[in-house]
Amino acid sequence: MFICRQHLFQARDGIYHHSRIPRLLITPGGRILATVEARRSKGDD
Repeated sequence: MFICRQHLFQARDGIYHHSRIPRLLITPGGRILATVEARRSKGDD
């Protein structure tokens, strides 16, 4: 089994201040999809 650790989303990278609500999905074919909600501001609710 191969395990790799990698930063997928960086805070203050480009126009987005930070990201929230990370999600991981593994497809039936074994692919891993990663998504987040990106926020341009501080993200205070």
